[in-house]
Amino acid sequence: MGIIGLIILIIIIATAAMWAMDDKNIKNPSNNTSNQTNITKNHYSDGNISFDYPEGWDVTPNNITSSSQFNLIVTVSKDENNSLSIFKEELGTQNFTYSVASWRANVIQNGMIYYEGDLTVDNCTAYEFMANYKPEDKVYTIRGIAFQKNRTGYYLMFVFDNALLNYKTEMDKVINSFHVTESPIL
Repeated sequence: MGIIGLIILIIIIATAAMWAMDDKNIKNPSNNTSNQTNITKNHYSDGNISFDYPEGWDVTPNNITSSSQFNLIVTVSKDENNSLSIFKEELGTQNFTYSVASWRANVIQNGMIYYEGDLTVDNCTAYEFMANYKPEDKVYTIRGIAFQKNRTGYYLMFVFDNALLNYKTEMDKVINSFHVTESPIL
C-alpha cells in the first residue's frame, strides 16, 4: 500500500470510528484480563497508554487487530465530527523520522499544513502539525502529533469541524496527561 493509501486508510478508520459512537456506555467485551481496558470518568488506560480526556466525550476502544502499518488503539469523540484517534506503529528497524515524513507527505496530498513544530509528550520530543483537510465536501481542521517511545511510534490525530483554537483546552488535557506505560523492549 502506498503512502497516500495509508493516510487515506487512517482517515477512513478514524471517520468510521467516529460514526460508530452510538452507544454511550462502551464496555470491553474481552475476557482477557491481561490487556483489560480501564475506562474511568474522563480517563483512559489500557495497560499500554493512559490519558485524560474531556468531560462529555465518549471512548471507543479498538478491539480489532489491523494488518496495516498503523494500528488504531482508541478513538475518543465529542460527536461524529470532533474526535481524537490514537494509533501506534511498531518500528522494529524502521527509522521513526522516515515514518513521520511519510505521514506528513500523506497529509499534504489531501490537505494543507499551515503549522509544524515540536512539543513534549510524556517527556519525549514530539513532532506536531496543524492542517486543513478536505476529504469530501466538508473541511476539517486537524492536529497531528507523533512521538517515539520504546521503539514504538505513537500518533495522535485530533479532527475538528471548527478552528483548533476552539478546542485548545480539550487537546491540552489529553497531551499533558498522555503517558506510555509499556515496558521497553529488551
